[in-house]
Amino acid sequence: MCSGWAEEGCAVSHHVLSVTLPGATDLFSGRDVYKQGCRRLTDPLSRELMRYMVVGGLASLVDVGLLVGLTTWVGVYYLHAATIALCCGLLTSYMLSIAWVFHERTWHNPWVEFGLFTLISGIGLMGNGVCMWFLTEYANLHYLCSKMVAALCVFLWNFAAKKCVLFHRSPGRQPSLAGRSLWL
Repeated sequence: MCSGWAEEGCAVSHHVLSVTLPGATDLFSGRDVYKQGCRRLTDPLSRELMRYMVVGGLASLVDVGLLVGLTTWVGVYYLHAATIALCCGLLTSYMLSIAWVFHERTWHNPWVEFGLFTLISGIGLMGNGVCMWFLTEYANLHYLCSKMVAALCVFLWNFAAKKCVLFHRSPGRQPSLAGRSLWL
């Protein structure tokens, strides 16, 4: 894998040719590129956090896109559309989290796992509302500034809670690739 041209910043995996700067970190593939062009795994927690941010963005696009599409083009009442869109965004987040973000799965029953995933997300949703209310009403921040702070707090809550409750390896258990695609 390490050849003369790899030392100049090009790295090849068996699937993809990627061009990187020497010493740069590629958190999405989970590998570091050394000055010599050789690769090694990066910190798994950093990789999961970066991937979780991507998944959160995609789930938000599904949520907002469906909300706009259902209300504007289909004519669905906005509260009904918001419920449908939120559920689809949550399902998108769950599916991508188990397929791409987290390596370990604590629960063997997918219904229990999804229920806990939804519960954690619901607590985050309530935390978002409380945080926005407090910052807007008592800290006198503009509601959009409150939303940015709340979104960061809820993002960190969701990641930490899901990592601790749903996606960690139990002591003495072998690493699991359950639910993971071979091509990722």
